[in-house]
Amino acid sequence: MATPPTPSGSRPNPDDSSRIRLEDGFATLVAFAANPTIGFYESSDVTPPGIDMGDAIPTSTHHNTAWSTFAIGVLKTLTPMTLTAAYDPIVHDEIAALAGVYTTCTVFFPDRSTLAFYCVVQKWEPGGLNAGEMPTGVLTVLPTNRDDAGLEAGPFLTNVAGT
Repeated sequence: MATPPTPSGSRPNPDDSSRIRLEDGFATLVAFAANPTIGFYESSDVTPPGIDMGDAIPTSTHHNTAWSTFAIGVLKTLTPMTLTAAYDPIVHDEIAALAGVYTTCTVFFPDRSTLAFYCVVQKWEPGGLNAGEMPTGVLTVLPTNRDDAGLEAGPFLTNVAGT
């Protein structure tokens, strides 16, 4: 029987002064290099890209005796980013011009840290136009992880002091 896993080292104290957690999502802003003045206004929800290692790879054989075993792939995927935004109607033309264009996107976090990544605008979905409600739409941004030369390039995080 294998030895049970134990933590290596110690977990850092999350209240360590070298780390500062975000306490509020306001105001998170987004800019595109190909059109930094695009006519939308981030409103209720900005979901930055995440990291996905893909599905588990089954590695069980007929030699396993009690547990199914798995591995994980070696390539990371930067997941799509979405944002809900109020908008100037001109945004339809601006997004049509930006859609499918390889560019960079920068997410400006409330603490002024930034996350920049290569991407394309994949989708713009305006919501319903209803009396008494601010019109919004959802923009989906697909990270490409490739630079202007087509070479692999992951995201780049710039932390502010203390984060």
